[in-house]
Amino acid sequence: MRTVLLGTIALFVITGLVGCKKSPQSPKKSGDEASATPTPTTTSSMADDMGARARPATPPANAAAACKKDAARPGKTFSSKEYVVTVTTTSEGSVGKATEAVILVAPKGGYKINMRYDHELILKTMSPGLKPERKTYENKHAAARDKAGLKFVVKVTPSTAGLKVVQGVLDFSVCTPKLCVNKDDLCVSWETTIK
Repeated sequence: MRTVLLGTIALFVITGLVGCKKSPQSPKKSGDEASATPTPTTTSSMADDMGARARPATPPANAAAACKKDAARPGKTFSSKEYVVTVTTTSEGSVGKATEAVILVAPKGGYKINMRYDHELILKTMSPGLKPERKTYENKHAAARDKAGLKFVVKVTPSTAGLKVVQGVLDFSVCTPKLCVNKDDLCVSWETTIK
């Protein structure tokens, strides 16, 4: 009985060790370069069901820190060898009229948008006097979502004049037939002057 138990435990340990493999991490570059290669948050093989995963109950704890290192905003795209993220918005708006920002993820280098992934954009901070259409954008809220790109259109309505800033965290995945790269902490931000 004891031999069978020890053999079973050994089998689980060996299976666990053989089944685990670390994916290579991209080297970090210093400085605030727009083309700095990010370290992928998660990579997985296609055997892991195209990188699909259950959404955690709470956003990643490092999301706030990500806004300091990885960021996309108008005039500054965020790019890696797998994707490029751009943010466009109007520079001016009027009190009471909705302004909008477009957040676009475009895969590159043979990668495609992972259609099985729970893509998400969460608005984290906004200037006072802004009312968002919604604070969380999921797959069903995407203006476009296909293998060629992912696009969220965010609308906010200002109730007061002045410089208004919006900041959010983008969570997305791109894949090749053999590898998926999941990015769950990319900060996106934009500002609009309201008159």
